[in-house]
Amino acid sequence: MEKFLGERIMKEKIEVLGCQIDDLSPMEAVEKIESYVQSGIMCSVGMINRRMLMYAAKDEEYRNQIEKMDITIINDKEVLKAADIETPKKKEEVDKNAFLTELLNDAVRRKRTVAILADLEDERVACEEYLAEHHGGLQIIGSFSIEESSLTDDDSIVNMLNAVTEDILLVMMPCPEQERFLFSNRGKLGVKVWVGIGTEMMEKYSSDLGMGFFERLLDKRKFKRQVSRYQSEKGS
Repeated sequence: MEKFLGERIMKEKIEVLGCQIDDLSPMEAVEKIESYVQSGIMCSVGMINRRMLMYAAKDEEYRNQIEKMDITIINDKEVLKAADIETPKKKEEVDKNAFLTELLNDAVRRKRTVAILADLEDERVACEEYLAEHHGGLQIIGSFSIEESSLTDDDSIVNMLNAVTEDILLVMMPCPEQERFLFSNRGKLGVKVWVGIGTEMMEKYSSDLGMGFFERLLDKRKFKRQVSRYQSEKGS
């Protein structure tokens, strides 16, 4: 089914740390999402960063979950470097969150609704502020944080989401919980498009969230070392 839906924009996968991911432009990704929507099939989208790939390298089940996503979008310049994709256009797409911009602009044009699910309340607030600043025309019909709702089981969270969510659900949870939640509950979710943003994107826009400068620097170095070691072992 996926091959049929995306046959006009099918591309070879690229490999980073043994994980197969897509290399689609923002426009190609949104076009592919629309093909799923028109077919009545829920489309799962994962925005890929280095933390996810480092975890996938040591956890086969998690790697399989990433590879089973309908669409994956690189959202980290360090991942671009690891994949040897360093064109100015690609870097700019990551810097400006071009995929999310294209998707949400398309949602405004099509009058589609958006809901937010975050792990922490601070992340939910940061996402709302980002959307208000950059996408003021969006119809946001629900905004939830697991922390604030005090819900502890998947069924309760799914019921909360299904009560309001129709079109696009933006999810901000850490790996591997974000993908685990999706694949454990995919058949229960009444949403057309699931977008796993993770927690890293909001860190770009809120100094109150995530790692500090030196922590991010160490994180990048760790990723580079792991990629170098993987490529060396693969070539030997």
